[in-house]
Parts: sequence; structure tokens; C-alpha cells
Amino acid sequence: MIHTLWRQLREGHVLAAQRWDYTSSQASSGRCRCRFLMSGCSSDDPAQAKEWQRDYCTKLGSWQDAAHAMTTGEADADAGDGQGVQSPKLDNTESAGDAVIEASKRLDRAGLEHGGTDILDDTVNAVGGDIGAEGRAVTYCDSSGFETLVSAAG
Repeated sequence: MIHTLWRQLREGHVLAAQRWDYTSSQASSGRCRCRFLMSGCSSDDPAQAKEWQRDYCTKLGSWQDAAHAMTTGEADADAGDGQGVQSPKLDNTESAGDAVIEASKRLDRAGLEHGGTDILDDTVNAVGGDIGAEGRAVTYCDSSGFETLVSAAG
């Protein structure tokens, strides 16, 4: 088991090994205990962290643009012929939503949240239509220094 966990850690499947307990009594009996806490870890490279934040905020802004274009285009869709064809705007919004959620997962795994926010939950909820969650995601970008990449929520 220890070898499997260690291999997963080296390959990046386990996020952080924050404590490794190995006592001499366990060593002599051939057992060891390894405790992994999966709470994440902060990025050791500030430049990498900033790049991930910039990527997230860029994708959040792209999703906002697509979602807001979709909202303004709904009136046009209501006047359509009713054949139920999915519009390219909807495809773009879904694709942009998936992209920003994936970017938020990277921030979450790296522990790059601040101010007590849960960036993954806020992003998922924002993409689901929660204006408050969108506002918190925008605030995250503002406080990360990427306020120009996003629009005000709503």
C-alpha cells in the first residue's frame, strides 16, 4: 500500500504528503503508517500560481461573454421557428463553462483560494446561473490582479 501511495504521489495523483509517520517499532515489524492529507497545497512557484489565476480569470471572462451573449440572444430564439435546433451560442456557453470549471479545479487543487472563498463551488454555481457565486468569482479575479479580464456579475 505504501509503495502504491508513494508512486501516486510522485506521479501527481495524490496532492500532498503533509505528514509521513514511520516509527521504529513499525519498521521492525515491517509495517509503516503513512498519512496523507488531501487538503491541497499552495503552489511553490509564484509565477506558476499567477499564470493559473490569469488563465482562470481569462476563462471566466470568456464564459461571462458567452453567457451574456446567450441571454441577449434569447429573445431572438423565442421568435424562431421552434424546431429545437441548439444554437451555436449555447454550444459556446457550455464549452466556456466547462473550461472555466476545469481552470477552477486547478486552482482548488493548488490551494490558490483566498479570502475564505471556495473557488470551485463558486465557479460551478456561477455557471449554473447563481449571480452571487459569479460575483464572488469576479471578486477573486479582482483581488488576484486580473480585474480587467472579467465583467461585473449580472
